[in-house]
Amino acid sequence: MSGKTRARGEREPTGRTKSAILLYLADNGESTFTEIREHLQERHNIKSSKDVKLHLNDLASDDRLALLEKVSHGSGLANSYRIRSGFNSLKRLHNYLNEYGMVPSLMKTKYFVEYTSSKSFDTRMRTNIVRNSLMELTEIIQDDRGYEKIKALLEAAGDDREKILAWVDRVRASDRDDSLSGSFMAIGDMMREGDIDQLGDIFTGIVRLLASEDFFALMEDLIIPPYQRDMVIAVRRYSPSALDYLLNSSRNNPLFPPNIFLAYAFSEILDAPGENFMAGRLPDIDFAPLRRYSKALPRLTSEPPIGLIARSLFISDMVQGKLAVDEVPEETLRLIFSARGN
Repeated sequence: MSGKTRARGEREPTGRTKSAILLYLADNGESTFTEIREHLQERHNIKSSKDVKLHLNDLASDDRLALLEKVSHGSGLANSYRIRSGFNSLKRLHNYLNEYGMVPSLMKTKYFVEYTSSKSFDTRMRTNIVRNSLMELTEIIQDDRGYEKIKALLEAAGDDREKILAWVDRVRASDRDDSLSGSFMAIGDMMREGDIDQLGDIFTGIVRLLASEDFFALMEDLIIPPYQRDMVIAVRRYSPSALDYLLNSSRNNPLFPPNIFLAYAFSEILDAPGENFMAGRLPDIDFAPLRRYSKALPRLTSEPPIGLIARSLFISDMVQGKLAVDEVPEETLRLIFSARGN
């Protein structure tokens, strides 16, 4: 950003001051109004205290941008400001700065590096992809051509085909009176309306409670295997396109097969009586057949989709000169291009 002083009457470029505030707080942490104002004056020749206050109010207000948290320290003490925490907040921050081409600058900040390296971010990123996958499956079931595709995929279910197809038909008819189809629609409600940070906690709790190898295997297309985790962390540290995908992962990605058996498993989990989830007790659900059916689904790649997509987007950014850094360490490049499994 230029240090040139604006002429009288010249308008501030759209988003310039707000972006400068956000990047300062992302790199320096919680700061007072005075610290923010002094930074803007020194680095960007933004001198109006009134304008800075207006920008901070816009950034902090729940009914405006809701990107900052305003922290009160009591009577007589100055308020301070900080980036709001959580996956949704990073997503909103990323999408706002992306409008002004400032995502590479965000990716160099202390806030970004620390949060995207955390287990919390990793869990919520995967939860976000699971949510999008299940939401897409709901749309496929309701679509006539998608319904025919689901029926074809159910050929893998053998003797269980009619049972699962009956469940699909009840979901398609929006039958909430039936407990199993109603459970799936309840999942859809939760996915649409739920905050991804809360969904991440719920999802993690279910996975830990079940501790089932067969249930984990049902999700193999939606997880990052251990041998690729360091690679994906490195990719999202340097590639704006990969980061955008992981935050805003769209549905309709052909690398992810519509896993009707995973959806059925989630329905059974939610349909289980609540007392079965008490400490020391587990719902009596046999995921092994669903795992076998899931493995028979057609796949476009033998490599885990998330890793393949992340690496491909990194390569695209590298070729086009869009990485967040001018030079990627050689050991990081070796990691990215070698993490392909056996």
